[in-house]
Amino acid sequence: MGSAEMDKKYIAGIFDGEGWVRISRQKHPKYNHIRYQLYTGVNMVCPDVVSALHKQFGGTFSISPRRKNTHRTLFVWVTSGHGSVRFLKTILPYLRIKKVEAELGIQFMEKKGLRGEADWEFRESCYRIMRSLKHVIYDPVPYEKQAKSGKIQSGQPRTKQGQLALGVRNESGPAPKGKRDSELRRDTESGAETTPPTGVIQ
Repeated sequence: MGSAEMDKKYIAGIFDGEGWVRISRQKHPKYNHIRYQLYTGVNMVCPDVVSALHKQFGGTFSISPRRKNTHRTLFVWVTSGHGSVRFLKTILPYLRIKKVEAELGIQFMEKKGLRGEADWEFRESCYRIMRSLKHVIYDPVPYEKQAKSGKIQSGQPRTKQGQLALGVRNESGPAPKGKRDSELRRDTESGAETTPPTGVIQ
């Protein structure tokens, strides 16, 4: 990928699919103080796009080594605070899936600076709302006709036995052996919002 900046619409599409927004909450171990911070990032197995995001928007670029032989190396770009706000405002008009999360993150940062109890209540509210947005369950009814009631369509990933591959929901029968959807979602969420500690490039 060349040195030219990536198109905003393209970045928004990448972020909708591979990106994440998070408000962290950390309690000081000795003092009665809680610190909140906004983070945004993109995790991909393709290094070119992640590297380009780092060059275009700053932040950190890190490499997460494979945990198992079946895993691929993960490349991670992360930015925080006002850097996250600048990034989110750049792509906000083009977001679809993560638009609400992006708007909440921007609001969280722009209204920081309140004093006393009002400040804590506002930050805590943003933190809790952001967490709830990670567990939205979409109603399948409007799409059942298009999906033909969950029947296997050509083009969907399958196992050698013809079943749907792991992670693809099959409404007509139980999930394949191995990890269930809830476990897959939990693995994805825990991995998608963790900054790998090794290989960080400032």
